[in-house]
Amino acid sequence: MVKNLEYIQLESNQIKTSKREKIMFFLVLLDILFFPYITPLYSSLSMWVLIFWLPLNLNKLSKTKEVKMFFFALIFILASTIYSFRFSQSIITANITNTVILIYGFLYYFFFRLNFQKYEVNISSFLIGYLVLNAILGLVYYLSPQMYFNMRSFWTMSGNTIEVGSSLSIYRFTGILSDPNNFAVIINAITYFLIFNTDTKVNRKFIIVFLTGFLTVISMSTTGLIMFALLISFAVITKLSKVFLTRKIKKKNLLFGMVIISLLPFFLLLINEFFSSEIAVIAINRSESNSADSRIMIWQNLLSSKNMLNHLVLGDGGNVIINNRIFRPHNGHFHLIYSYGIITYFIFMYTFFRIRGNLSFSSLKKYLFLVPIFLGFTVNVGIYENRFINIMGLLVAAYATSKEK
Repeated sequence: MVKNLEYIQLESNQIKTSKREKIMFFLVLLDILFFPYITPLYSSLSMWVLIFWLPLNLNKLSKTKEVKMFFFALIFILASTIYSFRFSQSIITANITNTVILIYGFLYYFFFRLNFQKYEVNISSFLIGYLVLNAILGLVYYLSPQMYFNMRSFWTMSGNTIEVGSSLSIYRFTGILSDPNNFAVIINAITYFLIFNTDTKVNRKFIIVFLTGFLTVISMSTTGLIMFALLISFAVITKLSKVFLTRKIKKKNLLFGMVIISLLPFFLLLINEFFSSEIAVIAINRSESNSADSRIMIWQNLLSSKNMLNHLVLGDGGNVIINNRIFRPHNGHFHLIYSYGIITYFIFMYTFFRIRGNLSFSSLKKYLFLVPIFLGFTVNVGIYENRFINIMGLLVAAYATSKEK
């Protein structure tokens, strides 16, 4: 009888723990996608949740190879940051901020990874909800940029409202992120994930792609436009390859295609109206005038000013420093190497960018969502923005766990 009571009590505790963990999971998920920052604390709600979650799950986490590698990298990350205390106060503050964001990026990844291993969770609805939220804000921006920036202040860390000037090319759409290029990267990555990694219905996929195209254009990001063009290309190639391999077309896909063709004149009218707007014209002009030359010059200046081999173990602690000033490398690879050392860089790349599973077509298709992130990471940085690296951690964790299962 006593044994039975102990068993019942143990089972009850497990159910309570499971409920608490699920509540914690959805709270963190909602926070990184939708919730504003806690401005007085310069943090988000989920950052505090993870502080309490980590000690409770450290035993489970420490058994994995990735976590062991992270703790090894953490030595160099913290040592680099402490070493940067020789710089001015403004650089130290900026370094600490970037270091905290990077460490939390790893922790969010491990948090989602562990939860996806425990529970079957469909995050598609949450990701679509994120797209819809940004599409609503995008429509507001399209109609009234100033109204959008008034609303956007709700999601910013500072809470400050930007006053829109004469040129919209300076006041670009960023969704609920702070940088338009980071926004274009992450919104395309989410769409890639929904198209190639989930069982989202065809009609929903069409709406998702349509919204992503709209958001990419109004972000006026050249990188984003390239990624969206690649998305269309990948989608067409995968669909055609599936038709040729199976040699049959599903009736619902055929019917949906016929509906789209019949509505094509209406869509073309809307697209023509949209692309004749001021926002779309600026976006197109930016993409035509932008070139890789400016980025290459920045990278050449950096490589000629700082020897990369001097940063094998330690870096500048969170920012690239040249002549006691912060240098923006516009490249995530250089940002990590010069900030925390080559060892930390390789551990980061192994954790977030390695291909899981075999090299078959179906397996590589699920890796495609990392293409826009890698491209954005290469020509910008991205990972110094809290929402960017946390959503990246969510997507990579979902991909990694699905490949294991």
